Amino acid sequence: MNTQAPNRILLAADFLRPLVGDVCRSSTVPHVRWLQALLEWPLSQICALEVGTIAWGDGFDTERFYRTLRRPTSIESWAAVHYSTELPGEAEAMIVEAFEGSLVIGYELPPCVVSALHRNGIAVIDMVVTPLRFLDDILIALRSTVPAVQDRIEKYRFDDSLAHQQAGLLRAKMAWSPFEPIPRDTALIVGQVGADSALIHREKGRLLSFADYVEELFDVAARHESVLYKPHPYEVQYGESASVIARFKSFRRTDANFYQLLSQPGLGAVYAISSGCVSEAPYFGKSGECFYQTLHSLEEHTTQDWGLLALVAVDQNWITPGFWRDVIEPLAEVRAGRWNTLPSRAHRIRRSLNADWGFMPVDDVVASRLRPTLSRGLAR
Repeated sequence: MNTQAPNRILLAADFLRPLVGDVCRSSTVPHVRWLQALLEWPLSQICALEVGTIAWGDGFDTERFYRTLRRPTSIESWAAVHYSTELPGEAEAMIVEAFEGSLVIGYELPPCVVSALHRNGIAVIDMVVTPLRFLDDILIALRSTVPAVQDRIEKYRFDDSLAHQQAGLLRAKMAWSPFEPIPRDTALIVGQVGADSALIHREKGRLLSFADYVEELFDVAARHESVLYKPHPYEVQYGESASVIARFKSFRRTDANFYQLLSQPGLGAVYAISSGCVSEAPYFGKSGECFYQTLHSLEEHTTQDWGLLALVAVDQNWITPGFWRDVIEPLAEVRAGRWNTLPSRAHRIRRSLNADWGFMPVDDVVASRLRPTLSRGLAR
């Protein structure tokens, strides 16, 4: 399939994802506004293409989309279609019509949308937050359906050795933080948001929970001297994981900071269904195991079924005009120019995204608010 020459740029996120508890609205509209705020000006500086956005109810009728699939607008329908590599004709036509003639720059676009765009020659650059959340700033990874664009992104690849150095600094800092001793070879099981896309089974098209991995939980209990469970604050909003874990009376619940836990000598392994926390564990000298698989792997080097090439983690360069001039040059005419860049500063992207994933408390001077609570069991 030949890639169309774009006559505009459209910014989008997962416009198919409904909000838990209110399926008539999307949880991703703020992500589109975030992307627009960061990229509209840089893109306007480097090319003449108009920059617009697509979101639920603003350029795309998501409820009609689900009707064409003969499905209700629901989290379950979203999960069922998420990894589809083929869509019924009318549903695919809706996506193609919305994005025809565009270069699509997305934030965590659903694979079914990327697949439809790729089949129809519409170029996509997608970005995700990497699993490495303990760096001085949130690390974004990009990938494209266009090999020439992917080659340009590759030039900005983040040096992974820096992540190992940062993990060492955090471990050193946690030597000064008060912590109840953890028995040797303790396991940590990490909970997740029940309606997270990371929990969608790629073949079965449904959300997973710990109810699917009871045997694995028993195996963890048998292999380790002690087991801690760190729940996600929002895991009770959807799914069965919280109730399943509550039945394991030997598991101790903890509200300790994740990086503080990773820095404890007694912790031996981290487990989760698919959380990126598992990918972070080896940087702190711990083993990590997913019962299913991680959502985003920085070690993949093959094209995904839906057309995207491998993820490439980049630093703050991606918010600069110079980065986008280089990256989209294979697709569109770009302007020559030189642009100053903001001086490097910690947490710039993290604060713009309004999400710290537990990092900010350990970045402060060690204080009493880091003291964890370890319960004797999970029974309430």
